[in-house]
Amino acid sequence: MPLLGSFCLLFALALALYCFVVGVIAAVRKDAVGYRLAETARRAGMAVFAAVFLAAAALVYAAMTNDFSVAYILHHSNRALPGPYKFAALWSGQEGSMLFWALLLSAYGFVLRLRHKVDQRLVAMASMVLAGIQVFFLHKSIQQWGSVCGSGSPKVG
Repeated sequence: MPLLGSFCLLFALALALYCFVVGVIAAVRKDAVGYRLAETARRAGMAVFAAVFLAAAALVYAAMTNDFSVAYILHHSNRALPGPYKFAALWSGQEGSMLFWALLLSAYGFVLRLRHKVDQRLVAMASMVLAGIQVFFLHKSIQQWGSVCGSGSPKVG
């Protein structure tokens, strides 16, 4: 499961970077190609939410199943914790908190991009700014993910 979380975070970073760069290009171009690029950037931004959600779900799953091979779970959870506290372990440390904020930001971006017909120009600009912020949060999450997924306790037997 930690490998799935790592892959999802890397994929989300690539999608957010694509959304930002293509969003800038689409903002400069005012022709039909620019509108098509803006649509691909919007859809990539929506896919960021799915990827970050899967990464967060992988960490919560590791907490719920007491997977102490994940260093973050080893340091922020234990077998005696009730379920709600294990769920809250997602944001109990700095690494999980950065992932949680990236999840909230991508959820907000998802809702914004779903409502793109309201004011297309405004949503395109806001989407581009959100993508830039997402790149920052996802980059920080990936930097810290090594300590999250690193070897926790040594295997016995």
